[in-house]
Amino acid sequence: ALGSFAMWLNERTAWLWRRLWPLELRFWAVARTAIAHAPRHAVLVQAARALLLAQSSDWPFMLTRDEAADHAARRATAHLDACEALVTALEALADDAAPDERLVAARALAAEQARLDDPFHDDDVLAALQGALAAGPTPGGASRRTSLAVAPVVADATGDGGAAAVAA
Repeated sequence: ALGSFAMWLNERTAWLWRRLWPLELRFWAVARTAIAHAPRHAVLVQAARALLLAQSSDWPFMLTRDEAADHAARRATAHLDACEALVTALEALADDAAPDERLVAARALAAEQARLDDPFHDDDVLAALQGALAAGPTPGGASRRTSLAVAPVVADATGDGGAAAVAA
């Protein structure tokens, strides 16, 4: 791993990146709309928490080193599943600002997930999201560039030509 990303990008971690990259793009696609509607903030904040936890470099490190790899795979998958469920709930709300059953269900899901994982204060997460959205011309643009930039590394590790690294 000296001087390369081989510790984090390899055949043992490729499945993680194949799920994480498209999920991050989906997250940023709904973040701008969600942040504009205060009733959605709890859902957005919890989705951000789950995404940050899924992005922890501990999971690929543990998978690569085969140190508690089963635990790392379970935890990473749980965070990915939580983020995916919350992002899907936000996507279902579309641009409709009116509260309805979908919003109530999404907020209940966020509250349940917060009982399991709540490592960052709501206001801090919201402020960070607002800053990130204000800083870039397109939400997720940096993620797309990052995903495309590391696709050859994943291709080398997995032998799939990099297609799966950026495929949704």
